[in-house]
Amino acid sequence: MRQEAQAVQHRLSWVREDALESPLFYDVTINFPDAEARTLHANSRLLAAASPYLATLLAAGFKETASRRPEIEATEAPFDVYRDVLLWIHTGHINFAEATDAFPPSDLPVPSISTPQSIYRLADFLELPELKSLALASIMSRINVANVVEELMSDLCAHYKPVQEGLIKFAVKNWSDVKESEGWEELERKVEQRDGDVPDWGMEVCMRLLQNF
Repeated sequence: MRQEAQAVQHRLSWVREDALESPLFYDVTINFPDAEARTLHANSRLLAAASPYLATLLAAGFKETASRRPEIEATEAPFDVYRDVLLWIHTGHINFAEATDAFPPSDLPVPSISTPQSIYRLADFLELPELKSLALASIMSRINVANVVEELMSDLCAHYKPVQEGLIKFAVKNWSDVKESEGWEELERKVEQRDGDVPDWGMEVCMRLLQNF
C-alpha cells in the first residue's frame, strides 16, 4: 500500500512539476506576464470540458504565436495557483496549503503552495463549481472561534456569498464563544472608536450576523 501511494505521489508530482511546464504534452500555452515570463501548458479538450469560461475562450479563438501554438494570457491569479488548478483539471487531485505555510507539509500526496482562499477565487472565475466546493469545505474546516471574526472582515467574505454565509452560520452557532473572543472585542473597539480599519463591507456583514438574534 505504501509503495502504491508513493507511486501515485511520484506520478502526480511529475504532472505538476514537469508536464504542466513542458510544451511537449499539451496544445495550449498559458503565459504569466507578471511571473518573469513563466508559462504553463494544458490540454484544450480538458480545459473546455471542465470550465465553461475556458470553453468559451477556446471556441472564440485566441492569440497564436509564429509556431501556431495558441496562447492565453493569465492575469486573474498567480502562476502557482493556476498550476494547482490545472493539476486538478488534469488529474482530479488537489491539496490546500495553510496561509502561513512557506513550505507545504511533505506528507501531502502532491505538494501545493496554494491556499483554499486563492483556489476558491480562481475556481469561481473559471466557473469550476466542484473545485469551488472543495475549496470552500477546506476554508470552513479551518474556521474556529479565534479566527472567524477576522475572516468575516476579509475581502473574500465580502465578495463571495457562499463564504459569507458559511462564516455567519459558524458565528451564529458558536455565538456564546465568539462574542467573548478577542477578535470580536477588538472589532467592537474599532467600531466604537470609528476606526478606519473596519471596511464598509465589514459593517454590512456584522449587521447580517446580528440580524440572526
